[in-house]
This record gives sequence, C-alpha cells and structure tokens, in this order.
Amino acid sequence: RVTSYELKEYGTATSRFIIAKTLAAMLNSDGGHLIIGIKESKSANNDEIIGIESEFHKLNDPCTDGYRRMITDKIIKPFFPSYIFNHFNDYLEIVFEKINGKSLCWIRVNKSDRKVFLYIKGKELFFVRVDATTRQIIGEKIVDYCNKRFN
Repeated sequence: RVTSYELKEYGTATSRFIIAKTLAAMLNSDGGHLIIGIKESKSANNDEIIGIESEFHKLNDPCTDGYRRMITDKIIKPFFPSYIFNHFNDYLEIVFEKINGKSLCWIRVNKSDRKVFLYIKGKELFFVRVDATTRQIIGEKIVDYCNKRFN
C-alpha cells in the first residue's frame, strides 16, 4: 500500500521503493513470496488480477524479460548490497505466470544469512516483515533484531 509520505519522498520511483523494501523485509525475516500484478482489496476478499502489462510501456524492452531487467537493474543493483546482486540466485527467483490472460511477476525470496540494508537517497534503511506487513526498524531496535536473527 502506498502512503502519501512515500509518494512525496520517492515520486515516480515509489513503486520501485515499495518492491525494494518488501524484498528487503522478506530477506531479513523468513523469506516469502511477492506477487506483482494483483490489486488487493482492503475491504473484501475480492483481490483483482490486473497483471503487469500496464507497466511495459515504461520499459526499454516492453515484455516480461524487460520487467525482469527492470527489477534487477533499477531495484536490486542500486538499492541493495552488492552481495545480493552478485549472488542473486541464492536469494531471489523471478518467474512469470499468466492467469486469466494477465502476466504476474512472482518473486520467491529466500531468507538471508546476512543483514540486508537498503541504500536509498543516501540513507541506509532496514526493514522486516511483521505478519503481512513491511515495517522499518531503526536505532537500538535494529541492533536487538540483528543480534537475535543473525547470530
């Protein structure tokens, strides 16, 4: 879910930031799956498959391969520590599924054995998953979390 702060802070890169923080949180927690192309309904259980095709016009190569490159080159490479990009297959797997004629981007995330900080706009940010939400933790809470999770 996009907040007004995120839109103000990240502008046109907001969707990339949201994907990055979700992936980082999963890496720092127990792993998981991120499916892009589903519009969640907060008021009912009527999630809608919208696909990722509406994003293709923004890509240099308007197809699923171009979308994959956007994730690796515009999200993973600039925002994540180099060991995530350099050992991509140890941490992430990107697959595409067609459902009802719409393409979904399914990212399988493995639990990281190292702390994953995002580097965004000159800041180091640390995220974790709490149930079905992504939460940023700061200060002493990072130290406590990392001591328990990564030792």
